[in-house]
Amino acid sequence: MVAVALAGGLFTAASGCAAEPPSPRERLIQDLKTEPQFKDYSDKQVECLADAYIKYAKPEAIELIMQGKTPADSGWKDGVDGRTLTRDLAACNGPIAPSPTG
Repeated sequence: MVAVALAGGLFTAASGCAAEPPSPRERLIQDLKTEPQFKDYSDKQVECLADAYIKYAKPEAIELIMQGKTPADSGWKDGVDGRTLTRDLAACNGPIAPSPTG
């Protein structure tokens, strides 16, 4: 009887735990996958874009964009180097795996 009560208590405790909400990165990946301009992107390319946005964009700007709104300013974090940002975003557009033909 004690074992049944303990097992029942553990089951109740475990089933009462809520699943963790998706991280901002996971939410952004899912959002990007719904955008028509990224429909031909591989999962790796979408993940690459999400990582660049997380690295360079302000969190509040990402939230606004996922809501279909436009940030009041550029949306990029202060001090972001435009060349580095452009390079990192451009790297996501190219092939992720090296071409077998070089």
